[in-house]
Amino acid sequence: MIEEMIDLATRKFPKLAKAYEEKQGQGFTATSVYTQSVVVETGDVISVVELTMARPAGDSILLTYSYSKGVLDILLERELPGVQQNGDSNLLLSGREIQDKEFKRKMVRGYDPSDVDAFLDVIFKDYSYIERVLIQENKVLKEDIEKLRRK
Repeated sequence: MIEEMIDLATRKFPKLAKAYEEKQGQGFTATSVYTQSVVVETGDVISVVELTMARPAGDSILLTYSYSKGVLDILLERELPGVQQNGDSNLLLSGREIQDKEFKRKMVRGYDPSDVDAFLDVIFKDYSYIERVLIQENKVLKEDIEKLRRK
């Protein structure tokens, strides 16, 4: 299924095809793809393709291609943190990274450190739940969907 979506996107958008082939040549393989097209108020159709790719060494990237005829033709690439290999490609931080985050302290006019720490504790709990439960449930559901499609 992922190969079919990539094939459609790369046939439609040559700029994305070139970047995709370049990354394949560097040892990256596609791990997920997300596409969406929306009609905006002006009547233009904006298409977005997000392609997550990884190498066996563990590094991963996100190629984001945005296109609208005559208005928009942008390809962005960014490295993704290592957490991507074990979690969901849409999460950029792990719960541990949030919990371990340290902020510089200023002498005058800064946030109350105890408020920041309390808020980060809440975020950490949410992310921990996402990592432990929701990502695993999502993975199982995707596998079930794939099995049903094959029948």
